[in-house]
Amino acid sequence: MPKRIEHEVKNGVELKRCGWCKKYKELGEFHKANNTWDGLFYKCIKCTNEARNSNTRRRATAKHNAMCWRCQNEERYINKGIKVKVSLEDFVEWYQSNHIEKGCHVDRIDNHGHYEIGNLQVLTQREHNLKRHQDRLDWIGITETEGMRYCFFCKTLKPETEFYSKRKKLSISNKKGLSERCKKCYPIKRRII
Repeated sequence: MPKRIEHEVKNGVELKRCGWCKKYKELGEFHKANNTWDGLFYKCIKCTNEARNSNTRRRATAKHNAMCWRCQNEERYINKGIKVKVSLEDFVEWYQSNHIEKGCHVDRIDNHGHYEIGNLQVLTQREHNLKRHQDRLDWIGITETEGMRYCFFCKTLKPETEFYSKRKKLSISNKKGLSERCKKCYPIKRRII
């Protein structure tokens, strides 16, 4: 059991010492805990969140659970017969050796294949946007030519000048950062939502 560290009072404010960053902070910066002498968790909220976010095992477990959920509940996965054929422990080991950064995506190399070690890859957000766009085009059998872009809302090929450019959509193949809806369809989609 850790040593009990008494609270300090400075300028009329009661402070508690965080067990990780070793700084004294106000009591409101700690989670409640029923099994401690002061009713507060030993780490401040900021340190707790940093520990959670830097834990690759936790992120890998969440991604594995999401894969299992998709395969059991989403109709497009059920119709294709896609299964998760990798155990949690094997996936965690693979993920910890392959993850790029926080926010990366686990993706299947072959979209008709199962979730298994040989068919998995880790992509950054930009790489994922590119693959998702190309997969959607392949699914409906459309090929974009130079200077043309497909609008997924009105389902027509149009010149690139008829699309808005967005910085977050920039990728190797989408150097202009064009959206997936043309300027004409963009306000229509926003009203529907």
